[in-house]
Amino acid sequence: MLGTTSRGIPMPNLSQVAQRLKYNLFSGSETKKRMAAGVARMIIGDIVTLHDEFKTYKGEGALFFNTSNAEASQFLTVRDIQTDMALAEEMLNNDLAKFFKKLIKVIEKEKDDPIVVMLDVQGMSIHVLNKNKIDEVLDEQVKSAD
Repeated sequence: MLGTTSRGIPMPNLSQVAQRLKYNLFSGSETKKRMAAGVARMIIGDIVTLHDEFKTYKGEGALFFNTSNAEASQFLTVRDIQTDMALAEEMLNNDLAKFFKKLIKVIEKEKDDPIVVMLDVQGMSIHVLNKNKIDEVLDEQVKSAD
């Protein structure tokens, strides 16, 4: 990953899916690898830029990225997350309340790096993108794909 990852709501087989995705994206000819790495850098760069712009205008928070429907993605401030955590507690959804509590702690700890919550049909996971290591980690993933 491009930084630290914290498990939240269960995403079964995430590691296996990530390995398959890495293989599909970064295996093959050198040209294919370079193109895929370039596209990945642009996508990650867009995510970082989007997070940073929202953070500038709204304050500390996390970008919730919906992998099934990017248009449904949104930035939630710590206050928004606290409200959602209170709602989860009222609905007795302890897993979701714990996830939001953990997310708030990550946001408070990782003030300099973008926080992205990946959402899919199976769950959510927290990702801290270390801006200084994106190229290094991506190059490592490309090399280890074969």
